[in-house]
Amino acid sequence: MFAKVKDYILIYARNMELVDFGRIPLTETAKKEYQYKDEHGIYARRPCIDSVRGRYVYDIKLPNGRVLSENWMITKEVFEDEDRRGLIHWPLGAIVVIR
Repeated sequence: MFAKVKDYILIYARNMELVDFGRIPLTETAKKEYQYKDEHGIYARRPCIDSVRGRYVYDIKLPNGRVLSENWMITKEVFEDEDRRGLIHWPLGAIVVIR
């Protein structure tokens, strides 16, 4: 059995200027998930720690000084880059999710 964790959509166009990537309106359920807002826009929280699917194990120092060693869904380099860009959600000093 394999877990389906990524999808890819390939789009080809002769003239990219004629391609319009619009956004579909959010459903009421999705609007409830996207309840957070910051300078980057509206977002939903997504876990970046997963004991089953997390492939990367490394330590992260939390804002409160505690060190967390977990199975992460992203590499340490990606995590640090996302954190530098302000894309990590740090509720109450503990890491929970990635934007």
